[in-house]
Amino acid sequence: MAIDPQLLARLQSQMSRADVILFTGAGFSAGAQDGTGKKLPTGQSLAAELWALPFPGEPFVGSTRLGDAFFAAKVRGEATLRRFIKNRLSVHTDTVPEWHAVWFSSHGIGATRSTSMTLS
Repeated sequence: MAIDPQLLARLQSQMSRADVILFTGAGFSAGAQDGTGKKLPTGQSLAAELWALPFPGEPFVGSTRLGDAFFAAKVRGEATLRRFIKNRLSVHTDTVPEWHAVWFSSHGIGATRSTSMTLS
């Protein structure tokens, strides 16, 4: 993905002054895969996978909200939920789309990303 050099220079200048906050949506990581090669789930597909933790073998109810599926999985077994999150939502670095490099190699943005989740 080519970015206009003037736009990139402007962004780098603003980032050097901490004048920029990068907001991304769930689709930002859509091209990435977990350690088993499966694409990262988003929205309803994540809710469906979480649903299977407390309700194995039960059909997913499509109207279930992600937060409700998460809470049900947590109540059923926090250790299982933690393993799921670690395994399913950890990105295999070789699968990160190349266009991410533009954002993470720009001045002021490090290559290390961190996500924290509180289960309590």
